[in-house]
Amino acid sequence: GAVGANSAAGTAIIQGNVSTNGGSVVFNKAAQLVSATPVSTKILASGDTGLSGSITFEKAVVLNNQASSTVTLDTQAAKSGATYTGTGGNILFKDSITSNSISLPQQLILTTTGTTVGGNFAGSVTFGDSTTDYVGTSANPLGALVITGPTYTFLNTSQINLKAPSGNL
Repeated sequence: GAVGANSAAGTAIIQGNVSTNGGSVVFNKAAQLVSATPVSTKILASGDTGLSGSITFEKAVVLNNQASSTVTLDTQAAKSGATYTGTGGNILFKDSITSNSISLPQQLILTTTGTTVGGNFAGSVTFGDSTTDYVGTSANPLGALVITGPTYTFLNTSQINLKAPSGNL
């Protein structure tokens, strides 16, 4: 089998930020997201009408931001002032998503907003590709799940487990 950088074995740990300015990102390994905004495919040029890149996780994702317990993935379209001008990218989780620890449930924020001129051009969000996948577990729930802007949200999992110490989920 394949080994090394091209192998699907192991875990990709994102402690900083990956910003692509419109390019797509695919994680072929399991991923641990440690920073507040680990991946952004947002187009940075004001007024750009292009398509922001998509974010795809082929394997399980663990959220582990010890600093704020919030992880944001951003595929929003470019803006001109307060108006979105392009198409938001898609976010696809092909496996399960959990918090690293039940003592610090992580809030997951997904932003895919796009222009609404001539229709809704936000990206979609897909959770799982099998009923054996899940969003949070009873042992490692998410603290909250916030989805902003998608035209469609697909839930192809067997369960969602959320637990907040206080406030909204």
